[in-house]
Amino acid sequence: MVKTEILRLVLVPNRNTALAALVDTEQRRVLLLRIGALEAHAIALGMNQMATARPMTHDLMKNILEEFQVTD
Repeated sequence: MVKTEILRLVLVPNRNTALAALVDTEQRRVLLLRIGALEAHAIALGMNQMATARPMTHDLMKNILEEFQVTD
């Protein structure tokens, strides 16, 4: 398994999609992924630590993993 970080998140105009650029932690390789606009919005909220009116689905999963002390 290769650990990655989100290098950049870019919305594609008029396509309702976005590009997520992932970089490995050693910064040798970049992987571009096309994702939906809603998924990009959820990722951006998390990256900017913005609160939402109610928990998002991925917040539930994160809380479950933390409760069971799952680590990489």
